[in-house]
Amino acid sequence: WVKYTMPFNINGDGLHYLEYYSIDNVGNVESVHNVTIYVDNTPPVIKDVLANPPVQTSGGKVNISCTIIDNTTIDGVYLEVIYPDGSFSNFTMYHIPCSTYYREEAYSIVGTYNFTIYAKDMLGNSNKSSIYHFTITAGNHPPDKPSKPSGVTNGVTGTSYTYSTHTTDPDGDNVYYLFDWGDNSTTGWLGPFASGETCAASHMWGNPGTYNVKVKAKDVNNAESEWSDSLTVTITLPNSPPVTSCHINPPTPDGKNGWYLHSVNVSLTATDPDGDAIAFTKYRIDGGIWHTYSMPFEISEEGDHILEFYSQDDKGNTESIKQVEIKIDKSKPVIDDHTAIFFTNVSFNVSVGDISNVTVFVEYWYNGNHTNESMTKYGNYWRKNVVAEKGLLHYIIHAVDSAGNWNSTMEKTLQIFENMKPQIKNITFPSKSCDRYINITCNVTASNNISQVWINITLPNGSYVNASMNYCNGTYYFNASFDIEGNFSFYIYAIDVNGNGNKSNVMHFELYPKWDLDMNHHVNVLDLIIVAMHFGSHKGEAGYAKMADLNGDGEINVLDLIVVAMHWTG
Repeated sequence: WVKYTMPFNINGDGLHYLEYYSIDNVGNVESVHNVTIYVDNTPPVIKDVLANPPVQTSGGKVNISCTIIDNTTIDGVYLEVIYPDGSFSNFTMYHIPCSTYYREEAYSIVGTYNFTIYAKDMLGNSNKSSIYHFTITAGNHPPDKPSKPSGVTNGVTGTSYTYSTHTTDPDGDNVYYLFDWGDNSTTGWLGPFASGETCAASHMWGNPGTYNVKVKAKDVNNAESEWSDSLTVTITLPNSPPVTSCHINPPTPDGKNGWYLHSVNVSLTATDPDGDAIAFTKYRIDGGIWHTYSMPFEISEEGDHILEFYSQDDKGNTESIKQVEIKIDKSKPVIDDHTAIFFTNVSFNVSVGDISNVTVFVEYWYNGNHTNESMTKYGNYWRKNVVAEKGLLHYIIHAVDSAGNWNSTMEKTLQIFENMKPQIKNITFPSKSCDRYINITCNVTASNNISQVWINITLPNGSYVNASMNYCNGTYYFNASFDIEGNFSFYIYAIDVNGNGNKSNVMHFELYPKWDLDMNHHVNVLDLIIVAMHFGSHKGEAGYAKMADLNGDGEINVLDLIVVAMHWTG
């Protein structure tokens, strides 16, 4: 016991039990009194502060929690959050039994948030935590729900079908797709594809049944979307198309090389491997219109025909178009004879009409000689040229087509006469010239009238002139001027009215530059002398020489000497 003399302080934190009494001056002692006193001078302790998660995406929630310890009852715990834009919010934190307080809120502004926690007890003691932080980022979002797969909803086993879908990613990321085929198989992740781009995948079901096809997407950050709506696909066993057979009567061609020599009858028979009813059978000939088959039909027109046909069953299954070739040739080749004779030269010449390829022969005999030879086709004609002896020639033309149809002309005769070629004689021409003018003449004789005489001249540059020669008083002639110098060659050809021809030997002449007057391949004083020999003469006068009038002005003077000097070679 302590004698009370003045007021005193109780400083120790905690629950205190105070007892007291008094004694008067005569010694009377009162009963002992007591009182309980709670002393708390210590503020609450704030610890274990936690922001979970410390980094969150925009719009996500952050839970801030802490532990509060105090000697007495806590009156309140508060959270102050300062936003990245400088604004702030105050929140009352919730209490979990024991000593934990928390507050969970969603935050959208991207950036760093600062926060502190304030706590006070029932006796007014308070405390404030240090500044803590958490971060809100723009973050990643999963792709949107993909579109319902698009594709066929009915199919058959063993056939591959293609399905497509698309989606977009809120962040514009590339995406991958995974198809679930409803038969415990998937495609695995396909991609990447651009956001919004269509993805297609194919699948073949092996068993009949009903399958739900769905698809999901994920972005490059592996954020996955939800599954798309399912597409229901019904798979059945395949149904085969009909099989159509073509029957031709006669069954095999009666001609050669696959040709029929007569009209043919055609019948079509269709059967279905699944036992389905045949809806119809169609056919067409040579690409014409399609006809519905109802009964056998005849093909009588000659030619190489293509018959096409197909059938369809009552399930809508259509077989592929089939075709057969039917070749009909009922006619013999038509022979038109154009054979000609020129003395002993015989030209067998015929045209043959037929729808197929033909081979043509000529059979001829004379003076005990009998020959059968093939003819050669030239354009629309078949020809064979022979030289026969004088006398009477017999011949027959035979033709056979690809189908084996034969035809022959009646026997014909030709009278063969003795053959004499025209004779070309007395050919005259200058072997060389410097005025570029040439004149060529000849005489031609024959046992019959002359039909034509030609001259063929080859120029130094390789070009040639083929011209008819003129006739005058028993002589044929050709004259012309040429613009080039060099060596020329020529021959003359003559033919009589019966087609007998003859050609002369090849001959040559040379043309020199007009200023090389002595034609020795040099332009020098000798050429000046030739001009000088005719100097002063005029066209029409006795001393005038055209070859010396080099400038062609009708007078031989100093100007012609200058022309020689300009081309002087020495």
